[in-house]
Amino acid sequence: MADHDDLFKELIRTFLFEFLDLFMPTSFTSNMDSSFCTELNTELPAVLGPGKSSRTDLVFEIRNKQARRFCVHIEIESSNDSNFAERMFYYYGLLRKKYNLPVLPIAVFSFKNPLSLQSSQLDEEIDGIKVVHFEFQLIQLNQLRWRDFLEVDNSIALALVSCMTFTENERVEVKLKCLCKLVSRQLTPEKARIIQRFNDAYLDLTPAEITTLKQLMTELELAQQEAIMT
Repeated sequence: MADHDDLFKELIRTFLFEFLDLFMPTSFTSNMDSSFCTELNTELPAVLGPGKSSRTDLVFEIRNKQARRFCVHIEIESSNDSNFAERMFYYYGLLRKKYNLPVLPIAVFSFKNPLSLQSSQLDEEIDGIKVVHFEFQLIQLNQLRWRDFLEVDNSIALALVSCMTFTENERVEVKLKCLCKLVSRQLTPEKARIIQRFNDAYLDLTPAEITTLKQLMTELELAQQEAIMT
């Protein structure tokens, strides 16, 4: 779990605005001020009960082009939790109170199962009277097709496709195409290593698949082969 959290946090911290650009509506991302971003303390009052985390995953303060400031809360979930929407609701209230800013809550579901679409809202009512309707932005990676994201002009997509939907026969193809796209983007060595570490963790090829990968690489141009090996 610690490795999982660290990989996702490192990736999103490094490519936050590309993450938002990939998944949030254009009406939101086109109005962001990408020159301003502050990561905030994620510690919260321990009021969620025994065994409940008093720390969220990632919280950033950003602003739009009209200088309106707000928080972006990103929670990374690697297992199916029936109480997750309730937990997101609690986090929202605590963050809203702590920072006195509007909060955009985003959940990233990275688990492979279940494949069914998870809920992104919490509704509560008392005898037919609705008292709570809360929604958060849901990114369920096992609902997304890798081919739809590999062609977009976005660096973080090259990492996240390794958690998306593909068949066993497509594993080597996904790995090779990610490598080819990665070297073509000409990122800094550190940013490229972050993406590659993520891909290696979530798309760990077997020895037989590595042999197939090497065979396919011989069909690439020599300069591309050398860039990938580097």
